[in-house]
Amino acid sequence: MGTEHQTCMCDQCGTMLLIKGCSKIRKHDNGIKEHYIKCPRCKTEYTSYYTNEDIRRMQQRIRKLFTLRRSMTKESALDLYTKKIEAAQKEIQAAMDKLKKEMDVPPPVNP
Repeated sequence: MGTEHQTCMCDQCGTMLLIKGCSKIRKHDNGIKEHYIKCPRCKTEYTSYYTNEDIRRMQQRIRKLFTLRRSMTKESALDLYTKKIEAAQKEIQAAMDKLKKEMDVPPPVNP
């Protein structure tokens, strides 16, 4: 059984990109990492998301919650962990959106 990977099309040259194969990470100041894909044909870059240390800690917490949820057998425990995961995902999405806005602001131009 094969695994499906997400694809997208480059806006510049029309090449179909296999996201897993094109994913890259660029480090910025203050521990910020930019996760992006790069078209292998025309080299156009598309930022997927940014992370900082706080966001990476939240990602680790969500991974632990998923692991704990898999070990639960009672329906009430499954529901509790599902709610915790959903809340954590909302929190991390808000933090990632805020960081992306901060990173996408162009630097001031000095005359």
